[in-house]
Amino acid sequence: MNTCFRLPRVVFLVSFGLAAAVSSATAQSFSWANGLFPWAVFGQQSSSMGGGGTDSWDSRLGPYNPATAGSNGDLVSNGDWTLNNSTIVKGDLSAGGNAFNTAGVTGTVTTHAPQVPAPPVIACPKGGYTPKASLGTLPPGVSYSASSGALTVGTGANLILTGVFYYFSSVTLSGGTLTLNNGGRHADIYVSVDLTITGGSVLNTAARPTDLEIWGCGTDANKWEIKSSADAYMSVYAPSHEVKVSGSGDVFGAIVCAFFATGGGGSHVHYDEALGGVTGPIYGGTYGALVSPHAATAGQLPSNGTTYPVVFTVQNTGDTTDSYDLLTKKRPGTALTTVSITGSGVTQGANPDSARLANLGSTNSTAVTVTYAVGNVAAGTTDTLIFRGRSLGDTTETDSGRVTVTLVRPSLTLARSVSPVGTEQPGTDLTYALTLTNGGSSGAAGVAVVDTVPSAVQFKVGSVVSSPPAGVTAVVEYSKDAGATWMYVPVTGGCSAPAGYDRCVNRVRWRLQNPLSYSAPNNAGALQFVAQIR
Repeated sequence: MNTCFRLPRVVFLVSFGLAAAVSSATAQSFSWANGLFPWAVFGQQSSSMGGGGTDSWDSRLGPYNPATAGSNGDLVSNGDWTLNNSTIVKGDLSAGGNAFNTAGVTGTVTTHAPQVPAPPVIACPKGGYTPKASLGTLPPGVSYSASSGALTVGTGANLILTGVFYYFSSVTLSGGTLTLNNGGRHADIYVSVDLTITGGSVLNTAARPTDLEIWGCGTDANKWEIKSSADAYMSVYAPSHEVKVSGSGDVFGAIVCAFFATGGGGSHVHYDEALGGVTGPIYGGTYGALVSPHAATAGQLPSNGTTYPVVFTVQNTGDTTDSYDLLTKKRPGTALTTVSITGSGVTQGANPDSARLANLGSTNSTAVTVTYAVGNVAAGTTDTLIFRGRSLGDTTETDSGRVTVTLVRPSLTLARSVSPVGTEQPGTDLTYALTLTNGGSSGAAGVAVVDTVPSAVQFKVGSVVSSPPAGVTAVVEYSKDAGATWMYVPVTGGCSAPAGYDRCVNRVRWRLQNPLSYSAPNNAGALQFVAQIR
């Protein structure tokens, strides 16, 4: 948060109202660490203001009002200050050299003042320029190269920035508009080489200079130009650059530069006193990725031929909008294959093991679903699916989640017996008993057991005893056409059988309506029926 901090002025008024240079002790005690915008304008070298003027206000107290504007619009330079006779400075003026045409200065004028220490150079962010995806869909008239960092907004075009951090090599507004509309949050824009506004404008919808700060990073010394017919609410920190302000639009904020000049049009700099405690960028272009869960086991027990989804969360832990490569691999990869990677903002190409998550805002997170398939391998095989999110802004920023899958399957055995055993005479009833057991590692769904009734015997009507395990129901069905259909209902005397028997039945099917557990004692069930030897 930017806090109010009014720095000691470099000049002061001695007794009898005479202007004098700052004492060497005061100059030596000044530190940019206390704030990078202590005055309306600071130029390390000789600077000029050809018209217009300065004053001050505090954006924390409300919008700028010229009727109540303050007198803290100070001008400071380590070289000369040259003003136009029409320039009105509501504040003090301090020059390391001479000062010319200072009749419009309402405060103290100090010449040959001790040198102010050079303002610190801001380092450019690491990880490359802002990804193109972070700008969203570029409107007509806007061009940007993420490799060169050059942004151009042409005549009539309007590029809307909704984030909090951007890094460009150059920003050129040739009749276009750069709009910051991010819900009133603070934003830092780094520019390493050139800022040129010729007929275009910078629109800060919050109208607070503390919300938009432009940082000239590195040591490039190109001339920056701000020529606009619209007011710009922003602070500009460019200690290595000449900054020229012209046009009819005013700058509401503060400017730090190598040397300062204004052109025609009478541009004003309205110093925002809320900038007094700003000690540097809030956002440094940090990138980060967090994937969760870091470790999990399969929530479902897979079987061959089935696909299963697992949901990972990808979070942008950096301070700028970022995009991410989404990558999967398997260790050892003997059982699993990736089918798809899907989610909001996720685009997948031909390779199912990779996808791209675009334009994830700072601190935001999103769910990504990875669908995998299980191969035809032995039960008990263990495989691990690893899901990795890798920042495009800084490819060293990665994080991984994983899910471990142990292949489980049912293992069904069927025991069949007949009683009595041995050689029996025609007319003897035989009891057939089937016992089904699941000795595997997962429940068995869709189980059906079919037994054949030999032609040498005839089925006894009403003799079936079905004994499924607890919690499982079973349906007994009959076929007279070797299992082609199962709609037959046994009847006494069927197909010329004696009373109480049916010779039409040649198949009996026992179909479980619920999965058969693999845990004893509910992993086994039985079926029995009676048939008579003909």
